[in-house]
Amino acid sequence: MLVIINDLSHLPTAHAEPAHVDQVLINLVTTLRRLRHQARDCALVSAQSLASIEIADGHRIGQWGERPANIERWRYLRRMQQRAPFRSVASELDSELLQYEHASRPAEGLGLAHALDTISVSLTVDPVWDAPAIQLTRFTLTETATGEELLSDPVEVRHASRPQHVEHHDAWLAHCDSDDCPTPSELWDRRESVLPRIVFLPQVEKQIKQLGRVEFLSVKEELFRLNRALLRWDPVVGTFPDWLSKVTPEAEQRKLLCQFADLDGVVRSFDLHARFTPGVGRIYFRLNFTSRGAVVAHIGRKLGV
Repeated sequence: MLVIINDLSHLPTAHAEPAHVDQVLINLVTTLRRLRHQARDCALVSAQSLASIEIADGHRIGQWGERPANIERWRYLRRMQQRAPFRSVASELDSELLQYEHASRPAEGLGLAHALDTISVSLTVDPVWDAPAIQLTRFTLTETATGEELLSDPVEVRHASRPQHVEHHDAWLAHCDSDDCPTPSELWDRRESVLPRIVFLPQVEKQIKQLGRVEFLSVKEELFRLNRALLRWDPVVGTFPDWLSKVTPEAEQRKLLCQFADLDGVVRSFDLHARFTPGVGRIYFRLNFTSRGAVVAHIGRKLGV
């Protein structure tokens, strides 16, 4: 599990007393210890090396860690740190497709935590970070009836800046260790048990396994929604399931793009599609009335785009 440092929380202030800097960093260490008590396999990710982070004018974490009283705490932070900066972790996030802001400021770290469905931590240098959740505005490039538009919506990211905040996330942290199919390969290997009403054409295996982390989380969530709708579907009662997300057929003039050789070799139309983000991601499928399920032919960018 990645724990993302909120880069907005360590913008250096003009001045801070050494005692205050001590307390801020001791607080960070105790918060991380509380997190690791629940989820032992986690790594701390920051925008820059921990040693170079400047908490206040002239006060860097590396300098703090050199003092004898802080050596063990500093070692703990370094053991927990993932060496790659979060810009490399976030490399699969196309900033043109997915952006986040907090109070009208770009929020790269907080946004990354939300996009990866994980948790962020802050240094307690400002009361605004003294909360178990932080409100952000997410901007997503989405297809609309008039074309592609950058739409905004409010989202909430898990957050902790004190050990007490971690308690708000205990249930989620406990679930992290038991989360079904945390990777594309595991989802594919377990597809028959976790998605019993959905079968996939052979080419979909490669498409799923090539998904980036953010796309995978969105695709997995959408597939589980489709499966739940199919489990409740009775073709005798309704031609279509009661979808739990936006599912539509392709326009007539585009249906030729949706022709695929089915599992039995017969070419059929797979023009029903669900959506995933960021961007114009699509899951193309057809209904199987005999099995009361669906056959997925394509997971990726919108066909023909």
